[in-house]
Amino acid sequence: LFRVYAPDVTISDLVLDAAAGLGAAWGIADGVDYFGDAIHFTGNTVSCGTASCIFFQGVRNALVSDNHFTATVSTITGVHLQGDASGAVVTGNAVVAEVASTERAFGGIRVRDAVGAVIQDNVVSGPWANGVSVINLFDAGIARNEITGAAFDGILVQGRPTSTTLQVGPFTFGASLYGSNKISGATEVGIYVVRSCGDVFRANHVSDNPVGAVFEW
Repeated sequence: LFRVYAPDVTISDLVLDAAAGLGAAWGIADGVDYFGDAIHFTGNTVSCGTASCIFFQGVRNALVSDNHFTATVSTITGVHLQGDASGAVVTGNAVVAEVASTERAFGGIRVRDAVGAVIQDNVVSGPWANGVSVINLFDAGIARNEITGAAFDGILVQGRPTSTTLQVGPFTFGASLYGSNKISGATEVGIYVVRSCGDVFRANHVSDNPVGAVFEW
């Protein structure tokens, strides 16, 4: 529906049905041909596409807030920010899967390669592969999210080393805070962390998962 290649674009207060397409919004910034930094996607009601709900590549200082995303078709990933998502804020969203998503590494919210990202006060429900899946975050805040019913893990940090199908991030010294998240009903693990040093996990409520938390090298 939207392709954003210019900076400081706001998409707000719309009803967007991407169920027959790839996704509601695609933003790109590479500093050469595309300059879609500081995209604001706020207050929208979205039917997700077969690839994603929204997908931002290289977009710094994005704001994704107060949206309601629903995947009524099988999709690869949900709210997906990668390729230098530094300064991103993903907050106050409802991200709902009514059918299972298809990519094991991704999730309802997927953020990678970012400094200072914030993922907070979101409700992620249904059989997303993972509720929140992150790789290569530094000085991030992942807090007060409510995650229920993930097909695999509630929060997945740096990927799964025991799977031949998953990309696993390098060792990181992330200094990120994971705090006061509520995680329940995951099929495998509430919080799965690998190759991540210096992160702080504090006051998370993890219940009704076969395994509460796993920390691996």
